[in-house]
Amino acid sequence: TGDIVKVGMHENAVDGFRYGEDSYDIPLGMDESYVNLYMHRNWSGKEDVNGIVSESNAYYSDSREVISPDQAHVFNIQGTVTNITSDIRLSWNMDELDEAYKVTLLINGDAIDMRAETEIVVEADALHNMTVLIGDDPFAMAHIPTAFGLGEAYPNPFNPMTSMQLSLSDDGYTSIKVYNLMGQIIDVIQEGMMQAGYHNVVWDAAVIPSGVYLVKVEQGENVATQKVMLMK
Repeated sequence: TGDIVKVGMHENAVDGFRYGEDSYDIPLGMDESYVNLYMHRNWSGKEDVNGIVSESNAYYSDSREVISPDQAHVFNIQGTVTNITSDIRLSWNMDELDEAYKVTLLINGDAIDMRAETEIVVEADALHNMTVLIGDDPFAMAHIPTAFGLGEAYPNPFNPMTSMQLSLSDDGYTSIKVYNLMGQIIDVIQEGMMQAGYHNVVWDAAVIPSGVYLVKVEQGENVATQKVMLMK
């Protein structure tokens, strides 16, 4: 079982949302064993040049403007696995990308030269937060969010894992908990210090019964909540 995402550049592409140029990710069936890969872009509700409004923040393909090799495009790739306990093989090809561009995969604390390697094997948890850099700008990863926020859960409904992108504009003690609709704590995803930046929040509800739940993030005076539906 597996899944695929496509990143790249095109002379007529735009960095923002454009329907057809950027393609929605379609979740696989929920009652099978599968890997689900997708790219998170904050485009839900954005209108493209043709008047089409984005209906999702999760994308299968993301095409952007052509840059020079000393610049960089950063693609945030997220993934979850369902009913799989083995390691995961990640492979790639760059047949259509000019060799002048350096390409790097950041995963599990490692930087992989995607020109020198064509595949790696990682634990399933490593898929929660991956980054692909096209180009060689040393400051490409230095961007810090300017505001606190929690993105929409994806997939939703889900079984048994879903993920959300958390944006933290400051370092601080951060609590991420799951509540039922009666206000009772069902699970604790995170409790402790977190650094400013983008974080992929993953909730594994394998031992939780079906139902509607609230994922709540608190950091100081900042609070964000997402409603999710677990269907088994």
